[in-house]
Amino acid sequence: MSELFNGIMNGIEEATELVLGNKTKGRVTRAEFVPVRTMTAAQIKAIRTRFALSQIELAALMDVSVDAVRKWEQGKNKPEGPSRRFLQGLDLRGEDFLHTFYRND
Repeated sequence: MSELFNGIMNGIEEATELVLGNKTKGRVTRAEFVPVRTMTAAQIKAIRTRFALSQIELAALMDVSVDAVRKWEQGKNKPEGPSRRFLQGLDLRGEDFLHTFYRND
């Protein structure tokens, strides 16, 4: 049979399998993310000082209060959710991560 006919038949068979629920549509790709780790007060301060950021600058960069940064560094509170992920990104990717937030005016 012709190549065109075979292509059409394959398409019909694939569509039938989809309708019957025997086949999933498209490709399924699962991203594996680096687990978010807990950081100590000393680790948070070390990350900030490694990039010569003040507490005010880090707070502005992360869109959190200066008080939040102070409390993290004093061990009174711990960063949660996106703040933890942000600090980990800064720690793991360094300057490259930091430069994604610079203005390019």
